[in-house]
Amino acid sequence: MTSLNEKLTTARLAKVDEAIEQKMFYTKVAKKQATEILNNLFSNATSKEFESHDLSDEDRYSISCDIPFDLRFFKVKHIPLLNKLGIDPKFPLQLKDLDDLVRSLPVIPVVRKKVTFKATKNQATHLGTCQVCGRLHKVSRGEVDSGLVAKHGYNVDNGYFNQVCYGAEQVPFEVSKDHKEKYIISLESTLDSLIRGVSKTVSQGIDMRKTKIRIRMLESEIGYNKKQCKEWVKKDLTPIQRWA
Repeated sequence: MTSLNEKLTTARLAKVDEAIEQKMFYTKVAKKQATEILNNLFSNATSKEFESHDLSDEDRYSISCDIPFDLRFFKVKHIPLLNKLGIDPKFPLQLKDLDDLVRSLPVIPVVRKKVTFKATKNQATHLGTCQVCGRLHKVSRGEVDSGLVAKHGYNVDNGYFNQVCYGAEQVPFEVSKDHKEKYIISLESTLDSLIRGVSKTVSQGIDMRKTKIRIRMLESEIGYNKKQCKEWVKKDLTPIQRWA
């Protein structure tokens, strides 16, 4: 019987195969999503619970840290490390070949034409950048500089919004950076908690690889957001355009 993880893996790879068959991508975002799918599958394949019982916890941790976190940097020389950890290198090598192929495919945009439209009273006319996730979303119509970014990053369960982005219903980044600065403080608090947790458990020989990956990601995200705040200048919102 096929497991849920196997079904998800097959579904994700099907999206990549579709692009490979077309021998092109229509957008840079689609190409990036394809590489992210492959990289996530690689991370899952090389971060599973190790099957080798011949190594101490300290040795397993040391070897796992020598395996790249990014599929782009995975080489044949890393295969012996996977073998030592009891991980079959066949699937990671297949992902590496697919990643190389995907990155070689060109991005050829579809030529589209603009069409004029008249917005209704409550219809958004501009897009603004979320101060947290950095994506463009519709901005509610209101007084100058008072429009709020629409709800996003959520799912609907039993009629309720769940997991709404922390930057939803805030003024866009083009107008203010105040909410981003609050978000940075929140990230720094989370980072401090993780670092304290690692220092307490690493001495016990517990594998903290995923936590260390999370720490690196947080440090990178904090640095990126601080740079954005430092370089912030007020800008106009992006008008919504319709395309045929």
